Amino acid sequence: MSKTDNKNCNGWISTSEALPPLKSRVLIVESGAGRSTIRIAKLLGQAQSGVWYWSAQDTASQVTHWQPLPQLPNDHE
Repeated sequence: MSKTDNKNCNGWISTSEALPPLKSRVLIVESGAGRSTIRIAKLLGQAQSGVWYWSAQDTASQVTHWQPLPQLPNDHE
């Protein structure tokens, strides 16, 4: 997927294209066991094996996409 294809992913960024800054909270998509799940997580770091670790990742799944968290609602508007 090229960066221009990300426009067709509703704001989701493929982890094969880019990763978020370490320890910043983002939305992630996990795929595994025939389903996909969306969670809030932080990218924690990379193991010697080259695998990236996320704070909320299910060990049986793979994080495929991420996006920044949206802004909080402003009740004063």
